[in-house]
Amino acid sequence: MPAGQHEYKFIKNIDKTVATMYLYGEIGFDLNTYTGIDGAMFALEMDWLIRNYPDVKKINVRINSPGGSVIDGFSIFSSINNVNQNTKGVTVDTYNDGIAASTAGWLLLAGKNIYMADFGMLMLHKPSFDSQEEMSKKDKDILQMFNNSIVTIFEAKTGLSRDEINAMMEEETWMDAST
Repeated sequence: MPAGQHEYKFIKNIDKTVATMYLYGEIGFDLNTYTGIDGAMFALEMDWLIRNYPDVKKINVRINSPGGSVIDGFSIFSSINNVNQNTKGVTVDTYNDGIAASTAGWLLLAGKNIYMADFGMLMLHKPSFDSQEEMSKKDKDILQMFNNSIVTIFEAKTGLSRDEINAMMEEETWMDAST
């Protein structure tokens, strides 16, 4: 590792103009087991990469994840989206290397260009809390706001209507590379 370069969790390969980051595992950091993908850490690593490697013009984000935390997902999605909207000419493409389920499914949509392995699967569903039976009205409202945000992401990237996306999320929809 070159002097001054740090060991990072998500950045695995950097050459002169292309870098690769991996989202392999559950989205969301678990403080009990010290496992999972921390959205804030991913965003910090993306920022570090952009600042310290000005010749990198393409970043590949490879995804193989069952999903997880919506909040960590928002940090990751925003990080990728912000780079794709920058004026530095850097493009972030996303790749479904196997499964992009739940939160990982809409993270896949953050890429400027989106690729899916021929055996890959994507799943979308409505967000949920652990114990929805005992949720307060406020919690239900927040959950609906999460849902609306996710629908907005799918709508912008797919051209499907909000009603179509909501129906797919309500049913828990699985898609393969052919759909």
